[in-house]
Order: sequence, then structure tokens, then C-alpha cells
Amino acid sequence: METENKNPIQVADRLFGALEFLSQRKASGLMEVARALSLNKSTTHRVLRSLICLGYVQKDGDTGQYRLTSKITDLAADSQKNR
Repeated sequence: METENKNPIQVADRLFGALEFLSQRKASGLMEVARALSLNKSTTHRVLRSLICLGYVQKDGDTGQYRLTSKITDLAADSQKNR
């Protein structure tokens, strides 16, 4: 059943969708991310701003491109150390 596979928290889909999309690229612009996630520009901007505030994404001030930081890999490394 399709509804069982749908994430009940829409913002989680959007946040992780952006992370997964950016993980496949060196950097991407706002519109490229919006198209990939099938979201409008303002929603995508809020998603990316949230990820920036959380430290997972950074925006290049010169190019306007978004890219992942090392925070996720740092979390994974910390997780392995604590096992």
C-alpha cells in the first residue's frame, strides 16, 4: 500500500531529499535542487536554509551554489568510534 511507504513527516522527506541530491554533486544551485525535489523555489530555499542552520550545508557566497559540509561524515565517524 502506497500510504504505508509515505513518510508521515513531509519536512523529513524534503531535508533528506536535499541531502541525498547534494551528496551526488559537488555543488548545485537553488533552482537545480528545486527541480530535483519537485519543490518550488521558496520551499527549497527554506529547506536549504534549515540545513545551513544545522551545519549540514553551506552556500558559496560568490557562486550561490550549495554543497554539503563534512558534518554527516563526522557523525558517521563518531558513531563508529563509540561502538
